[in-house]
This record gives sequence, C-alpha cells and structure tokens, in this order.
Amino acid sequence: MIFFEKTNKLSNILFVLFALFLILTIVFFARSQFTEVLFDNFTNDLRGTVWMLVCLMIAIASLIAGISLKCLVRETNEELRMLEDRMKRGR
Repeated sequence: MIFFEKTNKLSNILFVLFALFLILTIVFFARSQFTEVLFDNFTNDLRGTVWMLVCLMIAIASLIAGISLKCLVRETNEELRMLEDRMKRGR
C-alpha cells in the first residue's frame, strides 16, 4: 500500500462514516414511529423518519465507496508489483 496511501486512508474514513451513520440510523429508528409511516403513510414525527432514511442512504453509500476504494488500492498495488517484477526480469 505504498503508492495509494491517501486512497487507503480515504477508504478507512468512509468505513468510519459508515459506522457512525449506521449508529445514527439505529438511534433515529428507535426514536421515530416508522411503523406508523409504513401502515398509515402518515406520522407525527416525519422529520425523524426522514433523518433516519437520509442517514441510512449515506451509510450505504459510504460503505459501497469504501469497499470499492479498498479493491482499487489492492488491485493497483498488485498491478504495480507485477510491472516492477517484469522490469527487473527484463534487465
């Protein structure tokens, strides 16, 4: 992970954001009357339900971005190692 340290750090930050927003989603779900929205399509606490859904979407997006960046770093480092090995053999 020599070449893409910043990308790896960004991936770790995205995983932390995923965890934080997942915790916020659980807190907002516990505080909102989400079952009321599902059954009656109406709630007195619409703001809590919207915040819960927004936090869930941000958590999912940051998880997907974190995983894809980790894969990118891993694949790129493998390719660079293969290129270095080819260059050493070519000499």
